[in-house]
Amino acid sequence: MRSPVRPKASLLLWSRMALARLVSGVPLPVPGWRARPEGELVWLVPDESPDGFGAALMVLRRMLKMRPDLQVVVSAPEGLGPQLPDGVLRIDPAGENLSNIRSALRHWQPDAVVLSGAQLPPTLIGETFEAGVPLLSIDMTLPEAALNPGFTQRRLMRAALSRLSRISVRDAASMALIGRLGADPAHVEVGGLMSEPPEPLRCSEAERA
Repeated sequence: MRSPVRPKASLLLWSRMALARLVSGVPLPVPGWRARPEGELVWLVPDESPDGFGAALMVLRRMLKMRPDLQVVVSAPEGLGPQLPDGVLRIDPAGENLSNIRSALRHWQPDAVVLSGAQLPPTLIGETFEAGVPLLSIDMTLPEAALNPGFTQRRLMRAALSRLSRISVRDAASMALIGRLGADPAHVEVGGLMSEPPEPLRCSEAERA
């Protein structure tokens, strides 16, 4: 079996992480977190948009249906906590704060980190990769601005994409775009738009029959 090729070192990504280290605020209150539960654990980091959280919630439910024993920690604002399934742990979003990211990785020791939506947080991706934790991205769609990024932004996006173990994009256009930005086609698949199915329209059962 061929060993996975480690992506090239990125000076831009290293610089972004170094800057995050300088401006990091107070770490998250780790003593307030409950102890890490036993078993395999996934850290789910949804896109902060309503659509992004909805897609992540749908994937979360499917994961738990397939793996009821799986432990999941979700980064979400407090107001979204009640929407999470029973047993799923909520923590405040770490953002790009290096201290918070390291605290979460050290405390929860996730077996995988899953991103969702149109986000490529370089500090989170870089630190998770360096910790040896697999990174996946689901429901990825890139904004129109990504079609013509500046040189610096393109190199940073390339470095982030190369550190993702698996990428599921919404459509073929997004797949082609991230391919041009440097993502390994072998790690990319078109998963379609992730959204909850609509409620069926009411009707007369007699008429439907």
